[in-house]
Amino acid sequence: MLSLGHNSGGLHLSNAEVGRIRTRTILNLGSLQTDYVVMDGLSVGARPTDVHVTATQDIRFVNNPVTFATRVGFHADRDVTVATNLTVTGRGQTVILSADSACAGAGSLRVTKQGSVRVVDSVLTEQAHDLDIMGPVHSGEVATHIVGCSGVNIAVGGNGQAVTGQMRVSREELQQFYSRNLTLSAVTASIFVYDTFVSDTNLVRDRITLLARDNIVFGGGSSAFKSLRAVANAVNISSDLKVTEGHLVLEAHRYHVFAGVAIQSES
Repeated sequence: MLSLGHNSGGLHLSNAEVGRIRTRTILNLGSLQTDYVVMDGLSVGARPTDVHVTATQDIRFVNNPVTFATRVGFHADRDVTVATNLTVTGRGQTVILSADSACAGAGSLRVTKQGSVRVVDSVLTEQAHDLDIMGPVHSGEVATHIVGCSGVNIAVGGNGQAVTGQMRVSREELQQFYSRNLTLSAVTASIFVYDTFVSDTNLVRDRITLLARDNIVFGGGSSAFKSLRAVANAVNISSDLKVTEGHLVLEAHRYHVFAGVAIQSES
């Protein structure tokens, strides 16, 4: 176990000790021999420019706020849990939160009600087997990307209990994301969209993008977004679909629209 900032047990590096580490390349905190990494009150400045935090089990942000001013990636083979305020400053950085980083089928990215993720105008990528987002996730005026592990279907909207997706992003979870654009990617699988309201993604200023290698299915309740782009091998629409401000873009090799379904763009 590696604890950073305040002492949570195991090998401990204080704020001052981390600050005295100098490298011209990447600062690696943890490794494939580190089971847990716990950060509590850690503050990392703008040097070095790249930090990688790695654990074979869990990465946890607890108690006191944690800040970075670098490009940073957090990679855990199981869970990443944010139970305090995690902030990454410095515009134009790249920030990665990766749970189940080996895509072995057991790892969730969790932001508790006491936690938050705030990235100052930098692209935020979240990869996991599943999400549990109860606190705000903020990437400012740039994009947030949600990426499912290999073979993981994503269920978007509804109450988060859909059985069609291993990764489930409920309406309540969608409401936690603030960004310019929000992209959900099922890189080797499908996306299933359930009932959603415009208010669920109101904090996404521009477009919602859905990317799937196989199918994107709109069903199980009507869906409404401000602006939407959906790209897949096949798009199936069995429930009403509407956009209210921007464009509705559907890109696929095959389309199937059920009888009586309304597809509407109000812009």
